[in-house]
Amino acid sequence: MTFSLPVPPSLNNMYVNVAGVGRVKTTTCKQWEKEAQTEIMIQRRDIPKVTDKATVHYVVPYNGRRDLDNYLKLLGDLLVSSGVLPTDNMTCLTGVAIKVGDVDRVEVTVTPA
Repeated sequence: MTFSLPVPPSLNNMYVNVAGVGRVKTTTCKQWEKEAQTEIMIQRRDIPKVTDKATVHYVVPYNGRRDLDNYLKLLGDLLVSSGVLPTDNMTCLTGVAIKVGDVDRVEVTVTPA
């Protein structure tokens, strides 16, 4: 199952420290999550929920200044919060791959293992 998502902002812009509270999501983070979750709901007709194990492949657009592994945390958490994956830990994910491609959005392929 393959679907596309908006490119997440940099991980550096997703959380802030709040005294007495800890790390909280920024407005930028919340806006991206809402847009991405809406995209998943729209495309969900073709996205069955994984109930056991899966591998995930991401194709992301080129941005020479961005850390490639910066994408993994945000996208993995999104797949869980949207119900595509039950968890993003190793009890479910048997593999994760990320590559740079000629794309404008993030292309996500989830394959039940």
